[in-house]
Amino acid sequence: MLTSIIENYLTSIKEVQFFQPFINLLDVLGYQDIQLLHGPNEFGKDIIAKKDGEQFAFVIKVGDVNQGKYMNEVKGQLSEAQTNSLAHPNFVYPPSKIIFVTTGKLTPQVNLAMQNLNDYSLKNSLPVIEVWTKNFLVKAFSHSGIEPFFNLHSNPQFVIDFYDIHTKIIKDEMFQSFDVERLSKKWLEFDFSINLNRLQVFFETYYFSKLLLERNRNYEALLFVSALVRILSVRGLMKENQEHLKTFIFEIIKSSNYIIDQTKVSEELGKIQGFFDIIYYPERCLELAELLSIGILLGDNTIEQSFIGCVNEKGSYKPLSDNYASTVYLVAMAMLKLNLKKELRKYIINCTVWLCDRYDELGIAPVGSKKELEYSQLLSEHLPSYKNYQNGYSFIATVLLDICVFIKDLDLFKQIANDFKAVEIAPNYYHIMNEDDIWNYDKIVTEHDPNFKIEDLKGYTTMSNKYGMNDSYVAQLSLIELICNMFLLRDRFYPYSGFKKLSGK
Repeated sequence: MLTSIIENYLTSIKEVQFFQPFINLLDVLGYQDIQLLHGPNEFGKDIIAKKDGEQFAFVIKVGDVNQGKYMNEVKGQLSEAQTNSLAHPNFVYPPSKIIFVTTGKLTPQVNLAMQNLNDYSLKNSLPVIEVWTKNFLVKAFSHSGIEPFFNLHSNPQFVIDFYDIHTKIIKDEMFQSFDVERLSKKWLEFDFSINLNRLQVFFETYYFSKLLLERNRNYEALLFVSALVRILSVRGLMKENQEHLKTFIFEIIKSSNYIIDQTKVSEELGKIQGFFDIIYYPERCLELAELLSIGILLGDNTIEQSFIGCVNEKGSYKPLSDNYASTVYLVAMAMLKLNLKKELRKYIINCTVWLCDRYDELGIAPVGSKKELEYSQLLSEHLPSYKNYQNGYSFIATVLLDICVFIKDLDLFKQIANDFKAVEIAPNYYHIMNEDDIWNYDKIVTEHDPNFKIEDLKGYTTMSNKYGMNDSYVAQLSLIELICNMFLLRDRFYPYSGFKKLSGK
């Protein structure tokens, strides 16, 4: 089964999903001084590395290579890799060998073309070209990289965990952020000086996200990438991985089946999908709104029309539980970044009306709730068989009030505060005890104000004023680290440093 998993991983994978696992494989195979060059200044070389004192250049393409692809995409890049001495300060020209890597196979015509190219190279004293196809990669990953940590005798729990996640994805079981956080938490204990551990983390991330993307489960795929960002941040390795991770995040967002046509987002979201679509509709609106917000906050303005179409949907301002507090926060910051001030005010009011309607009955489920509790909490007031508790506390209430302060709309702040007071909503706030816990759920404290008084709310809400001033460490995080932190850990909220960093205001 290991071989089939690796073959599945290599089939239809995108380049950006392949680079880092391949770099770690090279590390395992004994290559050193490995540099990822892929981009506008690669000069034909995607990766360079050294081994036994010799320089190697790697040209990488995903998928099968036929004659058309060879002529249009491969031949020119190989020629440039052979003749262009530019690449990197550590690059020694000419390389001892150029290795063409494809995750697929070569057609017979391309095999013949490669032989002719090498004959020409030898005659003209150019570096020869070696080819690594999918068959080679499967063996290399199996025997040199992945097989050791699949060893049942050395780490049986890893095998159990890996196949458990794999099976759940195949069976279409759903993952929430809390599931992915728990499943990936073992990475925090890994010794990253061991290259097999690094390979495991990157392989799991890209393999599971690939399986999820194939099933149009983009939201969950991004959760696994956010878990990768967490471990790279903890280990101080984000700087060297940031750009290709950002590219991958953009691909995850823009490949959503709801934004195939940016002008038809509302039409796609509004399609009826079964008897319980009354719940599934706001869920898919909220998740897509959050994905698009993340894309905009990271700098992709090509999805602006999709974003506007999505947040105009009624489901986008109907958070099913306090798990969506970070969704409201990120959507609001994306609106500010796009200078949609009137639209933001309308969004805040609509969220408030929805929240007050919910809390006039039983309220919504708190942070950490499973989907079943989110659904049953909403349905229990109508179905006698559901018996859920009355919830008077709201994390979303804190976020909405703090957004009003940040945009300096104190009249709206007072109006919303009065509405919350009328239905007896007490804002609550989650905070970490110290900076070391920023990437963990450990030592998280929640406090609320049961004696919520409008006159006490000067500036930010009571809890934000009490603890929010301590979020200055957020300034040390890159934008992608901050966003992925809130996306994976749903109780994170930074009203002081975070607002400005996210909105750019």
